[in-house]
Amino acid sequence: MEQDNRKKFAAVRAILVARRAIIMERAHTLLHELREKNPSCDGLKDGFDDPQVLLMIAGHDKIELRRINEALMAIDHGTTYGTCRMCGGHISIARLKAVPFAEKCLSCKKAEEEALEVLFMTPFGTASRRVTA
Repeated sequence: MEQDNRKKFAAVRAILVARRAIIMERAHTLLHELREKNPSCDGLKDGFDDPQVLLMIAGHDKIELRRINEALMAIDHGTTYGTCRMCGGHISIARLKAVPFAEKCLSCKKAEEEALEVLFMTPFGTASRRVTA
C-alpha cells in the first residue's frame, strides 16, 4: 500500500519536497541574518526543532511547513492522503498538484467557502470567491 501511494503521488510529493526546501532555505537565511545583526545569537542551533528557529519562521510558513510535513507522512505511510476529509471521496491529482496539502475535494471546498461567504458576506454583498486548501 505504501509503495502504491508513493508511485501514485510521486509528482505531488516532489512538489511538497521542493516547497519545504524553499521554506527551510528562507528560515536558514533569516537565521543567518539574525546572527549577523546580533552576535549574541551565535549559540542558536541550525535545527528546526529549536524553538528559537521556529519562532523565526513566518506564521504562514510555519503553518504551511506543518501541513507539508503532514502530507508527506500521509503519502509515505499510505494513509489518508488524497482522500477528502468531508465526503471521503478522492481529491483529484490536478487539485493536489495545485494545492498539495489539500484536505478537501474541490466540491467540498467550494461548498465550505460558499457557506462561509453567506455567514461573512459584506454589507454590499461583495464577498470574494477563492478556492485554496
